[in-house]
Amino acid sequence: MLGPAQTRWNDYVGTCAADGFGADASAERLYEMTALDPASWTILTVDVETTDRQSTITAYAFDRSAHVVDAREDLLDLADRLGELPVTAFELVLPSTGFDPVHSLFPRVAVRLTVRSVSDQRLVVQDRRRIHDRG
Repeated sequence: MLGPAQTRWNDYVGTCAADGFGADASAERLYEMTALDPASWTILTVDVETTDRQSTITAYAFDRSAHVVDAREDLLDLADRLGELPVTAFELVLPSTGFDPVHSLFPRVAVRLTVRSVSDQRLVVQDRRRIHDRG
């Protein structure tokens, strides 16, 4: 089950929120990076983890075609019926490109962002897939 963001030691914890650069543009880029078809999949949660060696983006997506869900209301109805939403984790690993000032303060940072409409739902990872660096 997906819970809050975690690092190895969790020395600092808190909350996080984000706005897209334009919701359509950032969502489109995320679907492109993960090679997911937005007509079939809905990305519900995104993890961003960064170290001095690499950054990992994990998109947790719900397969709408497998569950015959079209609208957001159908998704929430399914969550109510099941008590959870099954998601697949798509992991994209990107090598570090150089000095990052965040790493001068924190050697490991993890962020978890969930779509607001399902932020109170229980999301359970049913499958995990590694995505190769798409450059």
